[in-house]
Amino acid sequence: METSIDYYLLLGVNTPAKPGIVLSGNVKRSQIKIKTPIMVKSVDFRFDGNYKKPEMMDYHTDGVYEVVSDKIFSVFEPLKIEKIQLVSSSICDKIGGTLLYKNYYYLHVYNYIQCLDKKLSDIVMLDEELGIIMAINKIVLDKGVLSSIPLEKRLIFRLKESERYVLYHGSVVRKIMESNPSGLRFVKVEDYNQGSAFD
Repeated sequence: METSIDYYLLLGVNTPAKPGIVLSGNVKRSQIKIKTPIMVKSVDFRFDGNYKKPEMMDYHTDGVYEVVSDKIFSVFEPLKIEKIQLVSSSICDKIGGTLLYKNYYYLHVYNYIQCLDKKLSDIVMLDEELGIIMAINKIVLDKGVLSSIPLEKRLIFRLKESERYVLYHGSVVRKIMESNPSGLRFVKVEDYNQGSAFD
């Protein structure tokens, strides 16, 4: 049904004091579960620059990797969303630094769904032959594909056509926003464009 095709993109809110992050560990984004998070122990990040008075928020990203605070973790945990993992993380102020921010979690989304309507979407191709997408200016989802998948299996997923895009179902978005989180905002898929990250 139409109301079940209700998706948003998660974007960061940027302020001068909000640190960007850089991955310090060796975990890679993948389409599989991190099978031994106990061996990983944690996924460590550091600031991408110097911040005199860093403003720590509930969401930090470098555009590829994302970390969320324990506030958002507490929203995700009871929902038991399929194919996402929250791996304990810490954020350090610099390489070898002593200022450590704990109670963060690396958000690993390994649910990939191929559902981009390529005819109606506005896509910039990097390699036509290999089908590699460089950017998507307008996202149109294939509602037929999504409607054939049970909602509980597509609450949060990556576009298989371009994995940098993670889509959140409206029901999850509303739960997150009820916690009054800082440092993030959601943009409805229909309203997304390449300038959305800077709005």
